[in-house]
Amino acid sequence: MISVSWPRGFTLVELLMVMVLLGILAAAATSLYAGRSDFEVRAGQDFVINAVREAQQVAMARTADSSVQLRLVYAGGLLSSQILAQSGSGFSSQTDLSSELYGGTDLAASCASLASTPLQLAFDGNGQLTIGQSYRLCAPAGFEVCISASGYAYAGSCL
Repeated sequence: MISVSWPRGFTLVELLMVMVLLGILAAAATSLYAGRSDFEVRAGQDFVINAVREAQQVAMARTADSSVQLRLVYAGGLLSSQILAQSGSGFSSQTDLSSELYGGTDLAASCASLASTPLQLAFDGNGQLTIGQSYRLCAPAGFEVCISASGYAYAGSCL
């Protein structure tokens, strides 16, 4: 009697189909848990922190200027940053943001009670805030950025 043995295991086509189905399910699940607002909050924080760091770098690089101004303006769903040196040169950039930006030196106040844009910060030649105290930037969308008196900018609440 001849015995026929069937091969054991899965074919390459079966394995690829399972991988494709798992990829589709993963993409669908990710979109349920991570909406646009989550990415927008993180992008807003990163934008503000990068603008602060760029203004500090410009201030430290320009020994002829006594200070460099960072101006943050919110209009029509766009947050724009303008870096202006006393010599008249400057840089600007912008990003989408769904809510107004607020800022001030009162670290314990509610976000909406702080001043709204345009907000202006000045940095000296060492990259430090010229006001000599910490500054808080926040948006009702849910992000908060703190700039310490020494000029260090970070995401999260001010200590």
